[in-house]
Amino acid sequence: GRPMVTASVAHETAQPVAAIRNYAAASAMLLDRGAVDEARANLDVIARLSDKIGAITAHLRGFARKGGHGGLDAVSVAEAIDGARLILKEQLSHVSFTAPALAKGLAVRAERVRLEQVLVILLQNAAEALVNTRDPTISLTVTQDADNVILKIADNGPGIAPDIAERLFTPFATNRTMGLGLGLVIAKDIVEEFSGSLLLEPAEVGACFRIVLPRAPA
Repeated sequence: GRPMVTASVAHETAQPVAAIRNYAAASAMLLDRGAVDEARANLDVIARLSDKIGAITAHLRGFARKGGHGGLDAVSVAEAIDGARLILKEQLSHVSFTAPALAKGLAVRAERVRLEQVLVILLQNAAEALVNTRDPTISLTVTQDADNVILKIADNGPGIAPDIAERLFTPFATNRTMGLGLGLVIAKDIVEEFSGSLLLEPAEVGACFRIVLPRAPA
């Protein structure tokens, strides 16, 4: 419904805006040191993040007009992962993060901006859960079958307590160590709009989320 959309916008734009602020502050410091090339690289990232906010707001204008979502496209999984890494560059710099090298042609039926948002939510939750973990690691793995692409995001953090796990995808189910709450609800909603599924998988260590998305027709 409409309140959910508003919450989603606030959530979606907050991350690129915070990233722009960080990149801008870093650029000022680089310019003070005379590191012009590095500052220029940061400005390129700021431009890309600004485009991302533009895409989010354009998408929402379309949502408001149509009262629903438009058609889905073939979205490159590799590009969506790269986009999420760009937004979370700072948070992921504190953990050992592994992701596979994927063929650009591996695609799912989705919307690029919103698929990136799902990955940002899950990776950011994982990074926040690892704040007090030694040798923090997040691994993103991608497998596929005839119909679907399966992404798993696993961390070696404290995991999710069983009582929290039962109501994980209801608004504001949260525990103090992980800022879950609304993010996971939004992520699950988006994945289900793509005719996919988002689940918490049992894990020996930490937490593991599994996203299943329909493959785009070749």
